[in-house]
Amino acid sequence: PHTAAKLMISTRLTVALVVPCVFVVLFNQGCLALWLRVWEPCADESRFDISTSVKLGLTGFFGPRTTRFPVPVTAHGQVCSPPYQPDGPCPRAVVCTVGHLPLATLIF
Repeated sequence: PHTAAKLMISTRLTVALVVPCVFVVLFNQGCLALWLRVWEPCADESRFDISTSVKLGLTGFFGPRTTRFPVPVTAHGQVCSPPYQPDGPCPRAVVCTVGHLPLATLIF
C-alpha cells in the first residue's frame, strides 16, 4: 500500500547520498583519482619523468675527482596513477564532501 512512498524515499536517499559517495570515491584525489585517466597531461608517458643530477666532489689517492649522480625527482606513475592508501585520506574526503548533504537537504 505504501509502495510509492517507499520508492520516493529510496530514490531520494540514492540521489542525495549514494551517488555522491560513489563519485567522491571514484574521482577524489585522495581516493581512486580516476579523473587522472582523462587528464591530457597524463596521456604523455614521459611528461612527469623529471630527474636532476647531483655533482659530488671526491678527493682520493689520485687527486680530486668530480662525479655526477642522477637523482629522480618524480615519475609518471607517481603523478598519473597514485596508489590507493587504505589508511589514507579517502574516508575523510567522503565525510567532508558528502557529510554536509543531509543537513543541506533538511534545511532547503
